Amino acid sequence: LSNSKLTTAAATALSETLGEEEDFISTAYQQILGRLPTSEEQGLCRQFLDERSRSKGGPERARQLLLVVLFNHNDFVTIR
Repeated sequence: LSNSKLTTAAATALSETLGEEEDFISTAYQQILGRLPTSEEQGLCRQFLDERSRSKGGPERARQLLLVVLFNHNDFVTIR
C-alpha cells in the first residue's frame, strides 16, 4: 500500500479535507483507524511532522506522508 496510487490519492484528498486542523493527528487517527492515538503514537507523529516539515515539501507534504503511514498501519490493513 505504501507505493499505491490509490493510497497516495486517498492521503492527498484526506489531507485537503483535514487542512491545517489544530489536532491533525487525532483527527487523522479517528478518520483512518477509528480510534485516538496513544500518547506514544501522538509523540511519534508530532516528531515525524516536525522533522518532515523542515525538509522538501513542507508541512502539507509532511501531513500527506503521515496519512500514507496511517493507511499502512496494521490496524487499518488487518481484519480482526
